[in-house]
Amino acid sequence: MPTFDKHISELLYDHQCVIVPELGGFLTSYSHSHIHPTQHTLSPPSKKVGFNVFLKQNDGLLANHISQQDHITYPQAIREIEEYVELCHRDLNAGKKIIIEKVGTLKRDVERNLQFEPFKNINYLKDSFGLSQIQFMPVLHSDFEQEVEKQLRDFISLRPSQSQPRNAFARKKIRLNMVNTLLLTGSVLWFMLNIYIVAPAKINLASLNPFSFYTKQQPITPVAPAITKSEIYTQPATAKTETVFVKQTTPIAISIQSAASSMSKLDKAVSKKTSSQNFFIIAGAFKTAANAAKKETELKRQGFLNAHIIENSEGLKLVCYEGFASREEAFTELNRMKALNKEGWIFPR
Repeated sequence: MPTFDKHISELLYDHQCVIVPELGGFLTSYSHSHIHPTQHTLSPPSKKVGFNVFLKQNDGLLANHISQQDHITYPQAIREIEEYVELCHRDLNAGKKIIIEKVGTLKRDVERNLQFEPFKNINYLKDSFGLSQIQFMPVLHSDFEQEVEKQLRDFISLRPSQSQPRNAFARKKIRLNMVNTLLLTGSVLWFMLNIYIVAPAKINLASLNPFSFYTKQQPITPVAPAITKSEIYTQPATAKTETVFVKQTTPIAISIQSAASSMSKLDKAVSKKTSSQNFFIIAGAFKTAANAAKKETELKRQGFLNAHIIENSEGLKLVCYEGFASREEAFTELNRMKALNKEGWIFPR
C-alpha cells in the first residue's frame, strides 16, 4: 500500500485530479496566501486536496503511471489497483481508517459515508516549493501611543469643516464672471450707439466697421477696358526669350501687309523646324484619328502647346508631346518630364 500512496502523491503535483477506480478521485484547488489573525502566521500559496467519492471511472492516469514507474504492463497495473481498492473497502467496512501517506485519511462516519481529511503540512503547489509557514509576533502599541492616537482623532473630529472657504471662493468667482459679462455687454451696446449717432442714415448690419465713417471716400475712377492682345505663337522650349524696351507709350500703326509678311515668315520657320525634327516624345498610339485628336487636345490643355499627331509605317496615329532634331535633346526633355510624373517614349522617324 505505501507504493500506491507514493504514486498518488506524485501525480497530485502535476494534475488536478487523480482517480482511483472504484474508490474515488482526489482533487486539488488553488489557495492564496493568507495570514491567520489569532495564530499570527503567514502561509504561502498552496493546493488544497479534496476527495470526491463519485469519481470512480478509470481514466488511465494512475494505471499508466504505475506501469511506467514499476516497469510492468498496463493490465498488471489494473490488477494491482483492483487488489488495492478491494483491500481499502475491506478495512473501511471493518471501521478502520485508511492512511494515504502525504495525502490524507479515509474513514466512514456513523451514517456509513466515506469521509476524507487531508494532511495540511504537504503543499502540492510547485511554485511554492521551499516556502514554509512563517510565525511572526504581533505589534503591541504602548499606552502612550494609544493616548496620542486618541487625542489626534478627537482633535480631527472637533476641527471645523473646510468646505466654507471653498464655497466662498466659488461664489467670488461666479460674481467676477458676471461682472465681466456685464462689462462686455455694455461695451458692445455703447459702441453700437456711437455708430448710430455718427451716421444714423447709413447704419445697417453690414456697416459695423468703426473706421469706415472716418475715412474719406475716394472718387470712383472708371477702369479702362483691358486691351486684348493678339494670339502669339509660342517658341519651342529651347529658345530664349528677349526683353524689348519700348520708349513710346502710344500705339504704333502697323500695316496689314507687313503683318501678313511677318506671319508668313513665322509659318515658314515653324514648318522648317518641324521638318527638321527626327525624334519625338510619344504620349500614346491610337488606331483611330478621333482618339488621337482627343489625346492631342488633352496635352495642349496641360500646357504642351507643341503637341501634334504623326503616323508611323504601320498607320498608327502617334500623339507626341514635342519633336527634337537630336536624340540627346529628346532624352533630356524626357528625363525632365519623368521628374514631373509624365510618361512617354522616344520615336525616331
